[in-house]
Amino acid sequence: MPRLVWAYGRHVNRTVENLGTEFAANGYDLTWWKVEVPRWRKLGPMLSTLHIDARGRLAGFSAHHPAIVRAARIPRHLAEVPVFSVRDIIVNSAPHFFYQDLSYSAVVAQRIAGIRTFTYDDVPLGLLKRRAEVQQEHYERACVIFVFSHWIRQKILALNGLPPEKVRVVGAGSNLGPPWRENPYGDRNLARPRVLFVGRDWTRKGGPLLLQAWTIVRKAVPEAELHLVGAGTRLTNRRLGVVGYPVLPPGQLRERFLEASLFVVPTLWEAYGVVFVEAMSAGIPVVGPRRMAVPEIVRDGETGYLVDQDEPELYAERIIALLRDQDRLIGLSRAAFARSKQFTWSKVFAGMESAMRPYVQRAHAQDGYDVGTS
Repeated sequence: MPRLVWAYGRHVNRTVENLGTEFAANGYDLTWWKVEVPRWRKLGPMLSTLHIDARGRLAGFSAHHPAIVRAARIPRHLAEVPVFSVRDIIVNSAPHFFYQDLSYSAVVAQRIAGIRTFTYDDVPLGLLKRRAEVQQEHYERACVIFVFSHWIRQKILALNGLPPEKVRVVGAGSNLGPPWRENPYGDRNLARPRVLFVGRDWTRKGGPLLLQAWTIVRKAVPEAELHLVGAGTRLTNRRLGVVGYPVLPPGQLRERFLEASLFVVPTLWEAYGVVFVEAMSAGIPVVGPRRMAVPEIVRDGETGYLVDQDEPELYAERIIALLRDQDRLIGLSRAAFARSKQFTWSKVFAGMESAMRPYVQRAHAQDGYDVGTS
């Protein structure tokens, strides 16, 4: 049984968990390891990056500091075990495999171009550049860099100068739970015109833009409802047909998907967008922006529609047209559900495992550990 250190960041999110489950189900022996740095080592980087941010708050950015990367230490008993990491850090001398939807070099390029990056806007550009330099070193030492999208692969190849064969697109799967065998989209979804939004980061996900569009939609389709998951109950407005929810666990989120006629997230900055995969896995037609990796998931006019500009009128126009045409929704639903089968964790695993196998076998053979050839 081949061994892997399964390295993750601050916590085990559903992507890390579901992909790890797939590897374990296919015979890999995983040692889960949190890439953690002692607090005392974080003090210096934190103090050196303290500043007053745009909101007038005292902030530090130790998480992006190169010293934090260099301080990561793996336990001695794992020193020779190959590492699969959702971080970009080399922690031992064994083969390393990264899995990423974004790179620091891409963030730096967008910052320089004046493109808003939300999560990274307050981080000093100089610090991001230094972190990108360290990332470059670790990219060069990694065996394979698996990425979510062609968009980020092109960015890494252009900005980091890596060999094309080293950066492989494998996509991502849905984190909603067990996939539906048959398209669940049907009478329940169409019983009432209901638009669903899912997003923790309200501003970055385009929540305010959607609410602007919604005032237009309600005038044209008065019976329509807008359900906002992750935004919190504070945004509930019965007069406008708006219902707000906190972040929901997968089981409750599945129920929201089973009731939605249309899924709309006008995200302003999205490295990938697993949530679009999840919507299509429930057979829901999708409306989103023609931005970054979203067009790789949503096929315009086939599984949903892409909007070219961040204009509420354009989103409202598309939403109104679809809510008024149930036959069109059904057709889009069939295509969306069929396409969602291309985005599963089993397919992600298959794409990764074939590239990883030679390195893992070689590492274990040198360690005197027979992992077989299957």
